[in-house]
Amino acid sequence: MRQLARRSLSIFALRWLRSWGYRGQRPGIIYSVALALLGAASIGAAVWTHSQFQDFDRLPAQFRPPVVAAIVLFLFVAGGLLLLLTESIRLSGSRLGAVLATLPLTTREIRLLLWLPVFTASLAMQVLLFVPAVAAFSALRFPLDQSLLLSLLALFSGYGLATVLVALVRRTLGASRWASAQYPTMLLGWMGLSGLEVWQTFVGLSGRSDGWSAVLLAPWLSRQAGHGRISSWLFGAVVIGILASVGLLFWSGGRTSEVHYPRVAWLWSSRWKPALMTLELTRMLRSPYLVANLIGGEIVSLGLAFALWKLPPVLRPYLFVAVLSTMILFCALPLVLIRGLTRAKWPPALLLGYRPTEWTMAQVGVAIGLAVLLATPPLVVSVWLLGSADAVLGLGLPLLALSCGLAIYVGWLTPSGADDPLGQAVSTFSLFLSIQLLELLLDHVFHARTAAWTTSLLVIGSLGVAGAAFLEQRRWGQLVGSVSRA
Repeated sequence: MRQLARRSLSIFALRWLRSWGYRGQRPGIIYSVALALLGAASIGAAVWTHSQFQDFDRLPAQFRPPVVAAIVLFLFVAGGLLLLLTESIRLSGSRLGAVLATLPLTTREIRLLLWLPVFTASLAMQVLLFVPAVAAFSALRFPLDQSLLLSLLALFSGYGLATVLVALVRRTLGASRWASAQYPTMLLGWMGLSGLEVWQTFVGLSGRSDGWSAVLLAPWLSRQAGHGRISSWLFGAVVIGILASVGLLFWSGGRTSEVHYPRVAWLWSSRWKPALMTLELTRMLRSPYLVANLIGGEIVSLGLAFALWKLPPVLRPYLFVAVLSTMILFCALPLVLIRGLTRAKWPPALLLGYRPTEWTMAQVGVAIGLAVLLATPPLVVSVWLLGSADAVLGLGLPLLALSCGLAIYVGWLTPSGADDPLGQAVSTFSLFLSIQLLELLLDHVFHARTAAWTTSLLVIGSLGVAGAAFLEQRRWGQLVGSVSRA
């Protein structure tokens, strides 16, 4: 059994490495380099977070609870999303499960072997957020032990509630005809639950909290952190509850999904030959994973628009650019998944005779159109609530161009499908980090909303699109060249 567990972990790691294009014979070296890079990225993010949150410690005492609550909510939501990313591997099917079913193993043992790799990966990804979280709380003058407790509780509280949601969706949509709707339902349910957590947390900050909101954990944890201390027995009780929910997740098991194509808003005919962009839009709308991410991005962006309006006037100048850029980023984030909807090798569109650049630009056109449609409601809501169209649109539109360009480039550089949550997490983390670093650099060099700043964002976004077209052309040339030589 131990040998099978180690083998399942190695297969999961090798499968992830192969998805990035590695075909060598020494994966151990690549694993070590990847771990070193992830550790360096986590430490770098911690240093940057500590420097950013030192300014908030100088604000008046009444503004400390909202800042602490914002950190807790971010960690809570991110902890649950990491679990949902790993859940997408199990729902997308696995040849490993078919192989294990032929061995003399019990159902419980097969579930454990299937869940061990993804569960280990989800816990490892928590470390990427844990180190910057401890740095943020330390910058707000929390003691080291309290910073560790708050970071652990915030991350694993979201992780625990997400496990309950996953188990409920499995039991409710366990029939084979509903299998393809499980992951989108989980994602949308988590977005709705996160919105409820945010609402009750800010209600609690105003002193009008309801008693039932303690069940949600995030409002209770925000209040406790605002007081400056977490008791040990409460920490133990929450940890026991989280472990129980994880046990519930293992017990619930589940089935692999079946391929299902939902209806679209138009029908084909032999007399109407649709354009390539129409075909690409149809293919994207038939992906429940992409549609769920689009809906989730819209929900989060609208929530951030209302959160920006609710910020105290003293805090708004400090957080305006950060919140607005994050809102725009969630509108462009689903674009990372688009290239992963088609196999990296031998895409059907290119086998039918379309040129790589033509096919890439059709996907880019549809992707940018979807991002603009997602960004329009939160931008309109922000302008309406804040009453400043120049400030919102002057920052939001160039940031949308930058986010779309970088998201497209990252998606084409490392295509990540619905069954590659680790690749999605790495792509998302690298995209978020690169956009934040670019904004800091360009704001320091040119200052926000100047002509040079806007031009720089547009140029970088255009370079991302051009880089995606170049990568597709190069990838296709390598495939065709290898076949011709063979």
